[in-house]
Amino acid sequence: MPRSAFVAAFLLAMALIASSTAPSARADELLTNSGFESGVGGWSTTHGQLDAVSEPVHEGIRAARLSSSAIQSHEVYRSAAVAAGQPYQLSAWVLLNDPAVERIFLRVSWFNQAGGLISLADSQWITIPGADYQSLTTGSVISPLAAVLARVGVRIQASGTFHLYFDDFSFTGAIPPPLTPPPTPSATPVPSPGTTATPPPATRTPSPTPRPSPTPPADGEPDTFDVLTNGSFETLRTDGSPYAWREIGADLQAATSPVAEGLRALAVTSRSSSTKWAYQTVRVQSGEFYDAIAYAWSGGAAETFLRVSWYPTADGSGPAIDSADSTFVAAPGERFERLATGPIQAPGDAHTAKVRLMLRPASGAETTAHFDAVSFDPTTARPQSDAPPVSGSSGSGSGGGRPGSVEVADADGTSTGALVERYPLAFANEKPAPAPGPAAVSDQGANYDWLAVVGVALSLGAITFALYLEWSNRRRSGSGETD
Repeated sequence: MPRSAFVAAFLLAMALIASSTAPSARADELLTNSGFESGVGGWSTTHGQLDAVSEPVHEGIRAARLSSSAIQSHEVYRSAAVAAGQPYQLSAWVLLNDPAVERIFLRVSWFNQAGGLISLADSQWITIPGADYQSLTTGSVISPLAAVLARVGVRIQASGTFHLYFDDFSFTGAIPPPLTPPPTPSATPVPSPGTTATPPPATRTPSPTPRPSPTPPADGEPDTFDVLTNGSFETLRTDGSPYAWREIGADLQAATSPVAEGLRALAVTSRSSSTKWAYQTVRVQSGEFYDAIAYAWSGGAAETFLRVSWYPTADGSGPAIDSADSTFVAAPGERFERLATGPIQAPGDAHTAKVRLMLRPASGAETTAHFDAVSFDPTTARPQSDAPPVSGSSGSGSGGGRPGSVEVADADGTSTGALVERYPLAFANEKPAPAPGPAAVSDQGANYDWLAVVGVALSLGAITFALYLEWSNRRRSGSGETD
């Protein structure tokens, strides 16, 4: 076999390997005005004021600045259509130079055709202020099979008035196929003169029996919500009480003072010695992690704290599966205190959660506690499970608010006083260890491993065959010379 044929076989094998490991999908930029060069058009924010500024910038002549005095979670976001089951990546540059910002990270929220939230993909957090822009990215994540829309942006948690800067967002991935228009219905045949047109039996649909419409709740308010609603207590019912919130044993009122942010807070008043609470029922995804945060002004209460109780039912009825309390109990004082559960996981059979704002009175005298800026969101953070259990209480009373503990409740949610020790949880202002993001899969490597194996096998086979032909040719040539 000529040496040139051997070289050609080797080059063919290498080409097979290269083609088998090359990605087949092309990543396209799906965002417009991603560098805010045209202002903030196309971008929205849940709280605060979003403006385009000329400095400081990462690239170009403009960046975006978010200014706010709200102490609850903020999100700056926009939406993009996506294809199902394809790799996407969100990245951005952020300038965190304000100590009032506790954490900042990117988030991709996937939605289905009906507008329902499917899942989330978050980047790592930035928690340490710096003088320069820092890069954030989710890495390559695969869109869920039912995803048609992605809400992309940055999330911020702050402890006071702040300014934060963003620039050069990028959301890359496959462009979704155009929507297929519905088929045009075929025309109904025109009957011949003198005949009666009778539709085929399959087209005769019996008229449904009229059924009375269910009576909607007062103010059109459901019993269960897809996400925590009215956590700032700005929306009121017609009777003046805070929309979406209900009470057990307490009087609930919207108060204009004191407030942590906005115009109103929730006042929870007790007139006996038993524990009281306000609550809201929220749908959850079993197995997912959540983070509950609230701000409480304890007043004269023995303890005020935050509790999340999990339920297997779709409406939060029946006995609770488990409960988790905030990691800090607000002692009586003259200012709002931050309460947080840290990352807590919904049990495998949980379908709803009740977010409870708890008031444990010191006596039977009238006591009022105020709550504000309540949030309950999915999170990619995880508990610190390698630390020893925490013991001891940070507040007075029997348990309930003990950091790192869960207080057992009976069937109607009333406290039994029993405590189960938990491991300490990761606080929001601590930089977490890298957490495995949901469905973080690269568009190179694992998806094409089998092709790489095939390419290597083919290349080895081609090289072996070429060597065999060369050896056979030399043997025949040697035999001919001897004869």
